[in-house]
Amino acid sequence: MGVKTMKKATAVKKGRKAMFAPMDTGTLGDRIDRAMELMTVRMAETDAKLAKELAKSRAETEAWLAKSRAETEAMLAEKLAKSKADTEAILAESGARIDKRLAQLSDSIEYTDKKYGDLNSRYGGLSRGFGQLVEFLVIPKIRPEMNRHGHKFSRSVANKVFRFIPDDPGRKIMVTEVDMFMYNGTEAMAVEIKTSLSVQDMEDHIRQLRMLRKHESSTEIHGKKLYGAVVGVFVDDSARRFAKRKGLYLLEIIEEENRMATTAPPNPHIW
Repeated sequence: MGVKTMKKATAVKKGRKAMFAPMDTGTLGDRIDRAMELMTVRMAETDAKLAKELAKSRAETEAWLAKSRAETEAMLAEKLAKSKADTEAILAESGARIDKRLAQLSDSIEYTDKKYGDLNSRYGGLSRGFGQLVEFLVIPKIRPEMNRHGHKFSRSVANKVFRFIPDDPGRKIMVTEVDMFMYNGTEAMAVEIKTSLSVQDMEDHIRQLRMLRKHESSTEIHGKKLYGAVVGVFVDDSARRFAKRKGLYLLEIIEEENRMATTAPPNPHIW
């Protein structure tokens, strides 16, 4: 390269330096500070823009939720009103049917009471009379039946009422009443007779036996073995099991064969 060319290149370099010289107005630290300030301004602008957009989005979401809530509540209210109306209609119809049925039932009960009252007055108490008839037919057969099972009862009394005298000699208090009472010098037996014999009947009879033992001096069973027996025309399986478990003699009336079937407990209970 000649001298002339080198001078020209040097002049160009000096010209470029002169052109960029105004940009270099501070040190590197100044330039970093200005860059940080610019970045801070940009970040603030971005935060403001995001906050504005977020507030707008939140407002739109709340408005949509409020609208959806209102629509849902309106729909539920409409369905509830319809359901309530339907239910009231059904209840009203059912109530009318029940009232009609109750009226019919009342008429039927009144008719039955009248008919039963007529029968009761005509025959002097049908159920009571049938029970007395059962006792009348059964009682004479009980003592021989029990004696065939190892007892030796010499006397028997039907519808025996037991009373005891408390501290006041002027009073007599009833202990109990049994359908039949059999005894001798060493043992006694209280018998309950029912057309339909149930477990409840036997529980009541056991309470009678306990009362007899409690007042043994007044009931004249002091020093005697006290047994229990139950008699029935209709006896279910639960009653049979109960009698066996409690040590009661069970006498069933077999109408077709005109006889009694006696079931002696494995271990007759002594009260």
